[in-house]
Amino acid sequence: MAMFKKPVTRQEIDGIDAWDGAKLCYVNPATGGSPMPTMATFRQRLPADFDGKPYRQTEDAVFSVVEGSGMVTIECNEEVWTFEFGPVTIL
Repeated sequence: MAMFKKPVTRQEIDGIDAWDGAKLCYVNPATGGSPMPTMATFRQRLPADFDGKPYRQTEDAVFSVVEGSGMVTIECNEEVWTFEFGPVTIL
């Protein structure tokens, strides 16, 4: 679990690109590196009409949806997987 003293607002996540939407990278203010030694942390905003371009990614990723919902399609060779996502409440 990471805690950040200054809350990030929607206005701070700006600059839409065709692959990631608007993406902000968190850094450890003491070191300038990742907040966790083995995992980078990001906050990402995808506008309601966002239709991202396909891209290749070799690292693993974990997503946690805060608001809204959507769908992602993953294609690998001739296999296709489609996932729908939305906010999750953890008690």
